[in-house]
Amino acid sequence: MDVIALISGGKDSFFSLLHCIKNGHRIVALANLHPPAPDASLGPEITTCLPAEDLDKPIPLSTNVENDELDSFMYQTIGHNLLPYYATALNLPLYRTSIVGSSVNQCLSYKLEKTDETEDLHRLLEYVRKKHPGASAVCSGAILSTYQRTRVENVCGRLGLISLSYLWQRPQNLLLDEMASAGLDARIVKVAAIGLDPDSFLWQNVTSRQVRMKLRILKDRWGVHIAGEGGEYETIVVEGPGWRTRLAVDNRNGDALKLIVGDSGVGHLKILKAGWEKIGDGRGEEQANWVRDLRKPQLLNKYFRKIFEAVGGGEESGEVEIEKQELEVSLGSAPGLSAVHGSIPVTSYIIGNNITINNISAPNSSKEMMDIMALLKKHLAKYHGDSNPSSAVSDWSSWFAKITHITLLLRSMADFGTVNASYNQYFLHPNPPARVCVAIGDAMPAGCNILVHVQASTSCERRGLHIQGRSYWAPANIGPYSQAISTQGLVYISGQIPLASPTMDLPRREDLPGGSEGGMLEFQTVLAMQHMWRVARAMKVSGYASVMGYTTNSRGADIMNRVWIRHISIEHQSDSDSDNDGEEDNDTPNPKLWESAQDEDLVDQTPYEGEDMGRSSSVATDSTNVPPLLVVQVPELPRGVPVEWVALGIDEECNPKAPYQDIDDNDSDEVHRYETRKWTILDKLIPGVTLQHIRTWNYRKVPYGSVIRLGMITTPAGAALAILKLIGGEQPRGLAAYVATVYLATEGAQNTVPEFYREWEGLCDQSELRDLLQVVPVERVWFGGREVKVGVVVRLVKCEVT
Repeated sequence: MDVIALISGGKDSFFSLLHCIKNGHRIVALANLHPPAPDASLGPEITTCLPAEDLDKPIPLSTNVENDELDSFMYQTIGHNLLPYYATALNLPLYRTSIVGSSVNQCLSYKLEKTDETEDLHRLLEYVRKKHPGASAVCSGAILSTYQRTRVENVCGRLGLISLSYLWQRPQNLLLDEMASAGLDARIVKVAAIGLDPDSFLWQNVTSRQVRMKLRILKDRWGVHIAGEGGEYETIVVEGPGWRTRLAVDNRNGDALKLIVGDSGVGHLKILKAGWEKIGDGRGEEQANWVRDLRKPQLLNKYFRKIFEAVGGGEESGEVEIEKQELEVSLGSAPGLSAVHGSIPVTSYIIGNNITINNISAPNSSKEMMDIMALLKKHLAKYHGDSNPSSAVSDWSSWFAKITHITLLLRSMADFGTVNASYNQYFLHPNPPARVCVAIGDAMPAGCNILVHVQASTSCERRGLHIQGRSYWAPANIGPYSQAISTQGLVYISGQIPLASPTMDLPRREDLPGGSEGGMLEFQTVLAMQHMWRVARAMKVSGYASVMGYTTNSRGADIMNRVWIRHISIEHQSDSDSDNDGEEDNDTPNPKLWESAQDEDLVDQTPYEGEDMGRSSSVATDSTNVPPLLVVQVPELPRGVPVEWVALGIDEECNPKAPYQDIDDNDSDEVHRYETRKWTILDKLIPGVTLQHIRTWNYRKVPYGSVIRLGMITTPAGAALAILKLIGGEQPRGLAAYVATVYLATEGAQNTVPEFYREWEGLCDQSELRDLLQVVPVERVWFGGREVKVGVVVRLVKCEVT
């Protein structure tokens, strides 16, 4: 793609530019925003700086630096008068405009504000794109700043551009080392943190070995972000790979740099004199040669590569089928209703702050998604007295913002694009709901192509992760949904599929780690799980409350089960298994995987392309403490992938206002996040039922709720009875059943779902428990590696409204 590079003069924007080139893109223009001129009457014009033809005569440097330290949440402005030199150094046109807006919208998520400084970026990129109509993407240097990332993505989305953020969530320690290896000379021009003395650090090269060592010491001592992501320092790049000229600042006479020291040791430099010096003959190089020595991260980090080697290239490799049970029960043999609309009734239910609306469909409709959304409005209106179901979509935007998760079932993935386009019209707010989307084929009720289940929360406690830019970290969303939504202590993580994050394409054979013996299916399964884990860590999840897998074949179910056991084992590696490289090896199984982002340099290390790790030690496992995995088989998944992971996480940042006592007063286990418990009543009523009760709490032992999962080999009637006894029985103190999702293995039988519902409604009669049910018809179901006929996930939540 042709790319417009946003540059501030700092190290991150230039390093991101290099990674764009490394990923096969071409930089066609540079773009920059600067403080307004003293004469505001000139207006926010856009200027163009073209590369100089005569490299022996540097253009004069502007000395207008009175307002170089602009109070902006979005842009770096110190050293802005040097920016015109970059057009010549990189031999690219540079487009600039002044910042006339201010930080009007200071929320992490951005909605359009006409006088916000973000709109200056929109105005600039709109102009540059007209000058370069072939440009289809924008690159920026965001590493950890959600504030900057969401604004760049918002502007790109409105202009039809792709956001490229190849530094996003990269370990800061490694980034500085990589910048040094690439030959980036970035001078510190501002310091604003304890330990960063202006006299000692200003105009030092941040990529030099001495400065990097000092920053590591300050990180250990004071928690300083090594790459300056906490605003600790800012830089100006004076030389980089592929440049025709280097920026020259000669301060031997003390007249080129002026030190300004403010309160609390904050200091910055005003650059008063500068020029350039030719590098070599001044011709520069082709962009591809700028990055010939730049190293790209592999797709799997070190920990997940170990899992891949274990399940695909080591002691567990092979074409092993998941355990096949001799199932004597036939779900399709009993007479029942035909598969027509009405066999799955639309229901809704509220408990505390939690709303569930289940089984929404619009059979035989030419505008199916529109009619489904109309039904959704109607049911939401029951819990929102001021709403009018016939009002325009925009009037409903604030209420649709209460939706936390949507299960979107399609008859065929061929409808994915059309459904996405229609779906997108109803979620106009930042951080739309998390979502899982699968195709269930002929298991869909007759006359229907779409079936929707919705969960919502009226709680004000809500935050989201909605990443739309490409990076090495995890895939951008491929539809109008968030990667994760957190509310009331739980994190809904959208379905994660095995896309290569930098390209958003399916992995290629050459993406597999060098020397590995594993196959592509194993690799894709581990890659998708890594995506799920990275999303969970970004949302500060302290553990999983529930995880399940979707697959399109039985071999995928087997591999998902083995990968899950490897990943979730809570036993640490022994000291003898650690890599003896002089540093602590934190690439270990849980709970180390949930350490804070400050430790990301150790926890989320990724080898580079072409790097041979050698055969690493095996990942220690303790399957006795691993909750059984629920896996279901469906005909199709998005993008034609074979596997998809879905999770519900525990939000360690949630701080409930009213603490609850422990679910079990005698339980003092604060290490294991999971506990297996068989309920005696179920053992007596339904012999042989496999049941898993996962209790969720934070480290202060405050319960958020519970998740109960079970797998059954029984008839639809038997399944309905078991589920009713489960959700209608005595629950842990302070909790009540909220929603029960039932995965029915139809195996092509047309009357499985109608028979189940006939029995369910007969058992429930007029009880409100009938409204808790979400039904997902699938082809096959496995629970804990064993094939079953029915899989059930029950959510228990706190009863009170907060």
